[in-house]
Amino acid sequence: MDTFINHKIGETYCGDRFLTVHKNDNTFYVVIDGIGHGQKASYVADIAYHSISREINLDSSLTKIITVCESDLANTRGIAVCFVKVNHSTGTLEYYGVGNIESMLINVNGLINFKQTPGFFGAKKHPINLSLLNFTDDAHLLMCSDGVGEITGQIRQQLSNLNSRHIVHLLTKQWQGQDDVCILCEKLNHELH
Repeated sequence: MDTFINHKIGETYCGDRFLTVHKNDNTFYVVIDGIGHGQKASYVADIAYHSISREINLDSSLTKIITVCESDLANTRGIAVCFVKVNHSTGTLEYYGVGNIESMLINVNGLINFKQTPGFFGAKKHPINLSLLNFTDDAHLLMCSDGVGEITGQIRQQLSNLNSRHIVHLLTKQWQGQDDVCILCEKLNHELH
């Protein structure tokens, strides 16, 4: 797995987080973006991070993890988030996202963008409708907070030909420092886990 995370230039705190947990034949990936930036965004991102970490250890149901996290964030300013649960033995992944985390599967045939519900997670309840995708051994999972900026068509065309380290490097060069940023990319080949 390759990652890049940094705070907005001039800030001390970062409101972005990522979490990966391997449990049994599943890997959980979460990218969190606390609304805004600075100490307040970092505080809310910490609540979400600890809630998700605790719940993954108790229960591997993605719906339960999402529900508990949403409840823990109910009286906060909220976050943008994407939850992914990869089942390596079946070659499937479930996902759910709210806000502007850009997530996608990348393979030799192109990109599959994950659907995101607009708005903020935690501050307002949204229906939890998990989506399911199949993946092949050549697929990469890419998840980015909005600090990376728009992933344009020209950059998208390059992604299918790169490994995870080069994908993260390419997107890191695009970060301008005007917002917190988090980029996570990993090849989903189940034999590597």
